[in-house]
Amino acid sequence: MTKQKVALGILVSLTFALSACSLSGVLPENLPENSQAPVSQEQGALEQDHQYASSYFAENTKVIEETRYYKIINVGFASYYYIYDENHNVVEAEGPLSIQPRISLIEGLVKVTQSAGPQLSTKHTYYYDVSKSVFSEVFYGVHDEHNGRVVYGTSKLIIRDIFDETRYYQELTVFTEPLSLVIDPIVEVRFVNGGVSIQVTYVTGTEKRKVTEVIEIAPPEVVDMPDQYWVIPKSYSLYESSSPQDFIAPEWFTDYASILDEYRRFADYSIEGGAAYVFANRVFDTPSFDLAYHWDCMIIEANIWSYRGFPKTREAYGYALKDLNGNGSPELILLLEDFTVLAVFSMTDGKPNILDAFWPRYSCAITDQGELITHGSSAAAYWADCIWQVSQDDGELILIEEHGLNGMDNWYKVVDGEKQSIKQSDFDEFCNMYPSPNVLNAPKITKDSGLEFIPLFSWLHKSNESTVLVMRSISTLEHVGVITGDTSA
Repeated sequence: MTKQKVALGILVSLTFALSACSLSGVLPENLPENSQAPVSQEQGALEQDHQYASSYFAENTKVIEETRYYKIINVGFASYYYIYDENHNVVEAEGPLSIQPRISLIEGLVKVTQSAGPQLSTKHTYYYDVSKSVFSEVFYGVHDEHNGRVVYGTSKLIIRDIFDETRYYQELTVFTEPLSLVIDPIVEVRFVNGGVSIQVTYVTGTEKRKVTEVIEIAPPEVVDMPDQYWVIPKSYSLYESSSPQDFIAPEWFTDYASILDEYRRFADYSIEGGAAYVFANRVFDTPSFDLAYHWDCMIIEANIWSYRGFPKTREAYGYALKDLNGNGSPELILLLEDFTVLAVFSMTDGKPNILDAFWPRYSCAITDQGELITHGSSAAAYWADCIWQVSQDDGELILIEEHGLNGMDNWYKVVDGEKQSIKQSDFDEFCNMYPSPNVLNAPKITKDSGLEFIPLFSWLHKSNESTVLVMRSISTLEHVGVITGDTSA
């Protein structure tokens, strides 16, 4: 009996000592429930007691769960698991583990979650796409997944494509009430409303009071649904057109007044049903093939309201008219109440022309000199601040100067089309002249420029028919006074 106890003690010690090793060196993948596991000859400590070790494995191996694509087994106090491909070949195996993993099949993906403790932040999860035989990154604090996206995090939320963040990525850091200063303030998150919103439960205040709110996010990518026009992030337009030659501008794209009419529809649809409602009903379609991605991102972000300090009502939407290049023709600037710039249009050959559209990761400020300053970011160490001017023919934005960071410590600038390396001190000097128009600074810079915010719906209350007629024919600054209520023009 003493000999058997010694053998068992050696086996258990060896089992956990091998926790960083491949499972194939500990247990064979195809171990039947009641078979004897061979013990390696290199395990000298067990040679004498081989029969006891084999007997222990045979008597204590238990299949916890087995499917076509994964299997979990326990051997005594240790757990092991295997992941299989379509041909039932092992593509991943791990063990021994002191805590049994949780594995499930969700939307054609094998989801594997392992824990190092009771807190959500100690749980890490990865996914395996069986059909494509690819693994995802490891995510910490996963809450839910839907239609190829995952939401995770415990003090901020990240929503991204499971396998490729360049296709979809969004962060949420601000909620209606401040998070409590605890380890895991975000308690539960799940996708709702078909994946276009998330329901978040978190604790707030020193009393750790629970709050639940629904937050609109970008709608999911929808395939095999030709009648739906949801966002397809990062890569191509919402349209079925495959080239600029095939692109047809939407019907509303005729003059400034028709743009404002559609902007009103957009506001009402956004207030009623969010981005999903806007895309499903083809409201405010992309006016340019080349700028489709910018426009679509603007549409999505303009519907995300959790971090804005004002209610989502008709009063939140507005616009401005200003001659940005001094040629006598005003540009149309779509705004939100806090002077967030959504898009800028010009008039070219008697027709509206979209110059650009903006969202938090590509924000824009307008200066008192009529310049557009943008801040674009694709990652923490990849971003650029640019100064633009509207061309004299109103046809495009011309890059005047660009300063940015292209990887860690790789500061650069572009002037007159030539790119050169600079020091961080040079960049700091540029920022002293032009504060970075990030999502926090940009509205303040625009507001301080003297731009006049015109409420989007205020003109609907005017009975003066000539005001409406002038709006529909606006092309020069002479009309601005009429639109803003000064009828002396």
